[in-house]
This record gives sequence, structure tokens and C-alpha cells, in this order.
Amino acid sequence: YAPEIYDREKATTTANLYWADCQWQCPGPTSARSGAPHTLTTHLFRHSDRAPVPGLRVRYVLKDGGPQAELLPNHTREVIVPSDANGDASVAIQQLNLQPGMNRIGIEIIRPANDSTGPPIVLASEETTIDWQAPQIQLNLNAPASAAINQEIPATVTIVASLGVPSRMN
Repeated sequence: YAPEIYDREKATTTANLYWADCQWQCPGPTSARSGAPHTLTTHLFRHSDRAPVPGLRVRYVLKDGGPQAELLPNHTREVIVPSDANGDASVAIQQLNLQPGMNRIGIEIIRPANDSTGPPIVLASEETTIDWQAPQIQLNLNAPASAAINQEIPATVTIVASLGVPSRMN
């Protein structure tokens, strides 16, 4: 009720409140290896006893900006995943072009429609990020500028890997 508005019909409004015994734990910001698929999992559980909540829907949406990527297995920018018996709704994301950068992913928790509870309802909207990283390898060679034929050359090769993701050398 807003008493400052003179017209009584325009001064009041109603709202529907929907109660759900549900909590969720969305994936937080993370770093992942560029080029490798990364799995995001949202965990849904009851507030009252922390038991898993199967059957809710989680919508994952790739937001604009960042490297080109897609959600698997559908190879799309948006996917809706039902929570399983453990209360988990997982999706994999992969880059289309291998490059460092950050993707933003929107996450919505949705109670599906059914006859007794009404239309689908978005219970929560959150966002997370994936910072795609690639190992940075630097090779340093310390050797004389010239050498005679059949002469041993003292040389030192140093390989430095940086940037928080592991690299493999064969």
C-alpha cells in the first residue's frame, strides 16, 4: 500500500509468494585449462534436512563476451539440465577457439511447472566465470655464439612454465 498515491486502486498491489524447501550451491568462479572441457555443477538440496532435491531445472547460459565457447552435449549457448537423484545438475563447457580469456555463465534455478503448484518459477539467478588459461612456456638457451667443427659446446637449456596451469613435457 502506498498512501502517497491518491487513487486507492493504483496505491495497492498484490504479489504471490511461493515457498520452496530448497537451497542451492552454484559453481563459483574458476580457472580451467584452455582447450579442455570443464564441468560446472549446481547442487540442490532441501533447507530443512539437506537431502538432495531431484527434478528441479538449472538453466546455464553463456553470456556475451569472452572467447567463443559452447555448452555440451548440445553444442549450444544455453541448456536446461534437470537435477539428478543426488541433487546435482551438471553441464560441460568447452572453448571453440583455444585462447586465454574469461567466459561469464548465467545460472538459473527453476522449479518446473506442474498442475498442483502452477507455472515454472525461477527461484534464483546467479552468475559465475571461467578463466581459461594456457601454460606459458619459455625456452632459454645459453650457448656460445660460434664453435669449431667437432668441438663440444657447453650449453644450458632452461625451460620455464608459468601461469597457474600445469604443462606437460615429453
